Amino acid sequence: SLEGWLEAAEIQQQQEVENDNNNSSSQSSKVDQLALPVDTHSSQMLQLAAENAAIDDCFYFLDKSLAQKNIPLKVFLEEVRKLSKRQFTVKAHLIKISEAKASNPFGG
Repeated sequence: SLEGWLEAAEIQQQQEVENDNNNSSSQSSKVDQLALPVDTHSSQMLQLAAENAAIDDCFYFLDKSLAQKNIPLKVFLEEVRKLSKRQFTVKAHLIKISEAKASNPFGG
């Protein structure tokens, strides 16, 4: 099932991240300091932009899985539909926040 495959992929990714962290923990903390949001709206936008990018990545891998016949069309369509709804909400929220920031650039 798709859920089982996702769980196995997450476990593998966590193991890879742990191995990378053991090798370069100080280097990753420097990278994390490069993109610090300055206010609540910026923090929300950063989080939503990351979620939007993650959903795009999911679309890519779902498409690839369908092309390789690893998942049936029905599962592909169900997952794309779910992700599309979420991505629409994320993008709408991003637009709303950017409009709020544009109307009040100083945040107060």
